[in-house]
Amino acid sequence: MKNSILKIFFTYLLLTTIFFAKAQSPCNDTLCVIEFNASFNQQNSVDWLENLTDCKIDRINIDANIATQQQQMDYGIVIVPTIIIFNGGEEVKRYQANIMMEMETEQMEIQKEINKILLNNF
Repeated sequence: MKNSILKIFFTYLLLTTIFFAKAQSPCNDTLCVIEFNASFNQQNSVDWLENLTDCKIDRINIDANIATQQQQMDYGIVIVPTIIIFNGGEEVKRYQANIMMEMETEQMEIQKEINKILLNNF
């Protein structure tokens, strides 16, 4: 009986955490691009991110505080930088750094994906 109550409690806690994290997403109702990086890797931050057009842009420093560390886990960030394109809160495309923690993907490739998403939304 005690184990069943604990399982229910932890399941409720997990589901509440997942729901809260999704509700706090900056991309719930728009097209956005987020770069996840860490302070120890700032030298490899994507410097052209703000040049992307027709989307919201955000940067999340995963080692800044507990909330951003939770986002790292929620979005499955395993290497930095990682760039994720979200459309209406759903992940559409993910770009990850190489083993040297450098982003090889170029601005044009991500902008093409953004344009493709916009065309498909019509």
